[in-house]
Amino acid sequence: EAGRRRIGELGRAVRARGGEVAFDANYRALSWPAPAAAWAAIEALGPAITLAMPSSDDHAGLRGAAAPDEIAAAWLALGAREVVVKLAADGACVATAGGERVAVPAARPERIVDTTAAGDAFNAAYIAARLIEGASIEAAARRGAALAAEVIAWTEAIAPPQVGVVAAPDGAP
Repeated sequence: EAGRRRIGELGRAVRARGGEVAFDANYRALSWPAPAAAWAAIEALGPAITLAMPSSDDHAGLRGAAAPDEIAAAWLALGAREVVVKLAADGACVATAGGERVAVPAARPERIVDTTAAGDAFNAAYIAARLIEGASIEAAARRGAALAAEVIAWTEAIAPPQVGVVAAPDGAP
């Protein structure tokens, strides 16, 4: 509990100073006494989150199955400015507090070996595209989908050093 409070304090301080706070729930039921307890902790952190990145599976475990727009609305209601709902093989949906909405299909992997870290790879590429390069939500989601598709082609999400995603599949920045 003390650790969760400290994370909330740090997140709110970062956001108050104009920084960005990205959050992926990565919900694991065995780590919590009940889904309601996990959601309560997320609600407490909500005002600090600028970019929420839940998967539809994590949200289903926390709050029940819902459509991507409903999931995005729940996270926007917590205070996030931007929500990326990762839908595994169905791609991703992005919504912003300003009313932007975009759905992006999953990138087609050459092969599927191990889906470990696909969501983390998506997050990394999306965050880099949005926060470092200033890409649109669509371009960032395409970049995330492309890296996730690359990562799942390798055992334990460990690709050779020369593998990387330079641009989204459609050539968008």
